[in-house]
Amino acid sequence: MGTSGRLPSSTPALAAALALAALAPGCRERPVEAERTIPYDEAVALSRVPQAAEPGAAAPARGPRRGAAAVGEPMLLYRHGERPCRLLMAGPAGVATGACGGRLARKLYTGPDRAERLRGFVERFAPFEIDVEGEELELLGRGTEEPTATERRMVLEWTRRLDQEAAGVPPNAAMGLAFAWHRAEPGGGCEDLAVYLTGEVRASACGDGTAAATASLPAADLERVYAWHDRYRPFQAVASAGGNGDGERQRVLFAGGGEEPRDEGLVAELGSFSARAYREAFADEVMRAEEARLAEEARLAAARAAAAAAAARQAAAATDFTVPPADPVVGTVEEVLPAPSMVGVEESEPEPEPGADPEPPPADPDAGTADEPPPEQATESDDPG
Repeated sequence: MGTSGRLPSSTPALAAALALAALAPGCRERPVEAERTIPYDEAVALSRVPQAAEPGAAAPARGPRRGAAAVGEPMLLYRHGERPCRLLMAGPAGVATGACGGRLARKLYTGPDRAERLRGFVERFAPFEIDVEGEELELLGRGTEEPTATERRMVLEWTRRLDQEAAGVPPNAAMGLAFAWHRAEPGGGCEDLAVYLTGEVRASACGDGTAAATASLPAADLERVYAWHDRYRPFQAVASAGGNGDGERQRVLFAGGGEEPRDEGLVAELGSFSARAYREAFADEVMRAEEARLAEEARLAAARAAAAAAAARQAAAATDFTVPPADPVVGTVEEVLPAPSMVGVEESEPEPEPGADPEPPPADPDAGTADEPPPEQATESDDPG
């Protein structure tokens, strides 16, 4: 399970590299804080977690959980040094650290990116161990990917930095530094880049002091960084593009851990590597900013749509009333509508029009008409016989 071999430790920060503290805006993180202690035997019991039989297989039931609430689910164990050794146990809620055999102090991470990076390791890689001279590391991964030698080295370098922070070493821009690059333009602008053994890159446009970006190196680029670091000794170099010193100037501070002196081509190679990494870091930052902007716009659009829908529902509720249906009407208008009442109303005769003959008085119904002969009078002479 273990990986044997010599993985070089980070060299002490160069005195010249300490001047690079301004290269990484925002790196002044708050120190870790002690909160409580955990008995050493409980921490060791937490580290004895059976590993999956093969990548992707279901993890067996885990061991004792006493003290697990201090840092959450254990994700990483790191031991180093002798007589006594030091133990670091890391989880989602922080770290527990102290001398082997003693009580471990729980401390908080120096920033949220520490927990996020550790979670990324655990979710991506299958469980693995590293056993080098004076150091033992165990990552309790849940992923299926077998890490390469470069990726194992990256996890180890990241854990070394985490252990320094937990031990109370003040965070600074030179901690775990591989090299730093500075380019000054004739017009006054300048660019800074700091590359770390953890694979992290911090870029800043020092001309205005406002633009800054962070990124992670691809595995191939990180492999080149390790090759340079392990081969060459520390150095500082300044190069100018113009023969009279008025052109572009580049400066490289290299915190190597090897024994070979630098050659002439190394400075140029580091310069081209840094210029590309600088552009890619800001490209990643711009992409993340654009993704955040689009996500915010989508959130606002959804909120506006929800507010409009709620307003429409309220307006509909305010005007939604039902008129009761009238009784059905059967028959004609004359049958349904009653005749107007004429009680108390005298009928008036229409006035004759001017020049018209007055109407004759109404005829007596008992009188005959002029055409009818008058009725015969009965006389005695008419009486028969």
